[in-house]
Amino acid sequence: MTKILKGDPRLRRQAALAGALVLVAGAAALPYLAAELRAAAALLAESPLLAHRRFLRLAGVVLGLLASAAVGLGVFWLQRAWRAWRSGELPPPGSRLLHDRPVITGRRARRRAALLIALGLLAIAAGVAVPAIVLGRFERTLGEARERALDWHLSTGDEPPAEAPPPPR
Repeated sequence: MTKILKGDPRLRRQAALAGALVLVAGAAALPYLAAELRAAAALLAESPLLAHRRFLRLAGVVLGLLASAAVGLGVFWLQRAWRAWRSGELPPPGSRLLHDRPVITGRRARRRAALLIALGLLAIAAGVAVPAIVLGRFERTLGEARERALDWHLSTGDEPPAEAPPPPR
């Protein structure tokens, strides 16, 4: 007979509450995000470098939140997978579940635990690498924009903008 782990109604309520809080926080953050993007776009004509910096700061916050979620999920999966690997049961003994689940044992449980370990490591790697790559590309673009702005100001005879580095010799 297959062993069944029962779902925890209290955990279901907690998960529903947490999901609702995340949705409300996201809905509240959208107008702020839209206003910041509009402000950066308005600043673009006046000072492209300052607009790019503002966008870079905003992208850093958004990517930081997404990276935190990915790393947190990866750590959760690794913990759960390690417990399943050691016990030979999936879900591992003592797990709190949202819904009733049959327990998988033996080799099948270990194979799934190994897959969950790989997914956890992938989530952690993506949570660290993707923001670093994206922000690095934004910073390179900022450097290129600074050089173009400096070249344009020098070609028109204007003084370089305050945020531009001094011209190379």
